[in-house]
Formats: sequence, C-alpha cells, structure tokens
Amino acid sequence: MGATNWEPFTGEKLESGGFLSEITKEAMSRSGYNIQIEFLPWSRALLMIQTGEIDGLMGTYYTTERLISAAFTDSLGKTDVVFFKLNDNDAPGHYSSLHELEDFTIGNPRGYSVNPDFDQAEFLNKEEVMSSYLNLKKLLAGRVDIIVDSRETIFYLLETHFKENKNDIEAITPILETKEIYIAFSRANPEYQKLITAFNNGLQEIRNDGTYEIVKKKHKLNIID
Repeated sequence: MGATNWEPFTGEKLESGGFLSEITKEAMSRSGYNIQIEFLPWSRALLMIQTGEIDGLMGTYYTTERLISAAFTDSLGKTDVVFFKLNDNDAPGHYSSLHELEDFTIGNPRGYSVNPDFDQAEFLNKEEVMSSYLNLKKLLAGRVDIIVDSRETIFYLLETHFKENKNDIEAITPILETKEIYIAFSRANPEYQKLITAFNNGLQEIRNDGTYEIVKKKHKLNIID
C-alpha cells in the first residue's frame, strides 16, 4: 500500500503513520489482510498505481482521470480545500469567481488535483511546488500571493512548523470544495475489486463499533465524517 507525507492525515513521522494509515490497517485486518505501507513522493505513487507496482494508494481524491487506472473505496472522510493568503497582502479575503484571482500568483502542491474548476482554469497564474510545507513557506516569504490546500494540512503546518506565523494568514472565503478522501486500488491487480470489498466491509465495521472515532480522537484530527 502506498502513501505520501500528507500531514496530518498520513506521514512517516506521525504516530502509527497517521490517521489514514491506522484506519486502513485496521479496516483491512478485519477482513484478514495484513498490509504494509510504503511512503512515496506523490507523483511517483500515482505512476506506481498505474503500473500496478503498488496495490493501493491512501489519501486520494476522486477524479475521472484516475478512474482509468484505479478504483475507489468508500470515503474515509472529508476535508475542505481552501485558498489562503497573508493578512496584509493585496489578495482578496472573499471571491465570487476564480477570475477575481487571476492577477495573483497561486501556489499549489505538484500533482494534486484541487478541483475541476481550478484545475482547468488556464487563466490563473499557478505555481507548482513539491510539497504543502514549501507552499506555505513561499506564502509566508511573499513569493506567492495565495496558496490552495486542505484546511487541516495548513492548520497542522502552522501549529507544528510555523507557530510564530499562525496569526499571519487567513482563509479566503468561500471554500473551494469539500473533498472526499479515498483509497485508490490499482486496476492492474486482478483482485482489486476483492480488496475494495474487504476494505469497505472493514471500514463499515470499525465505524459501527466506535473504532473509527477512537482513532480520530487519538490523532486529534477534526476530519469531517
């Protein structure tokens, strides 16, 4: 099983590999599977799903393009995708159309699907970066005007790596989209549908018996159910 360092959801340095790692292991174990998680760069993990070098990838958003090589489980939860700005820069604190943001440089993590409107908006000045950490660092240094990311990710980074700056940025309203979080299983594995069924059954079981909420509280994660 592949994963990326997408804190606070998954991460090599997080306890038990993070919330998604622990939930995935527990759900699969309920169906008799003992999985191993390998942390990979996001772009490499997406390629390995296509080739079948890994059976599944945790922490993915649904896109029609990914359906070609992957099939999705039931949702593990939701997160809000949000634009962020410095309090004192010229970017607006509210927008009604993406066209209102076209004069500003927007940083987004490389290989991430933000949402269809944003992904297809060629009029926007987008600047890809290797990670959410670097994206936030560029915003704080004034090298981009706006960043886009999961609300939980930015709040986590501010609390753990940029605590002195946590009052310097604000979320731009409205949210861009509330995204479901899935595991994508590789269609290159002939048993991918069996794996999806095993995970979905295990996930339902741990939701029903309270394990899901226990793990969420353990990781202090305010993920939307």
